[in-house]
Amino acid sequence: IFRNVPNLNSTHESFEESRDFLADKIHKVMPDTTKKTILAKIERAHRSGKQLGDHKQILPIIAKFTDWQFSEKVKSKFITEAQSHPQSKTNIYVSQMYSAIT
Repeated sequence: IFRNVPNLNSTHESFEESRDFLADKIHKVMPDTTKKTILAKIERAHRSGKQLGDHKQILPIIAKFTDWQFSEKVKSKFITEAQSHPQSKTNIYVSQMYSAIT
């Protein structure tokens, strides 16, 4: 789950738009990894929830990766970035959803 990822200008992002936008954000914290590689590792990505009325809330992006180790690396990079710039309002926060069994 990626929180605080700014919304695109469109009211309804397509899955491809969310995926590409997220890949750009990941590439910024992992510049040694090509965007093509990042896109190949994102199985799907979409915004969660609905915007209510005229509120400009930032909806989280839910993403599923094809590779667990890559997802852990992404999560670690965003955590490091947030710790490096704790006062930034543009930090993206990442958490992981676990199944009920876990």
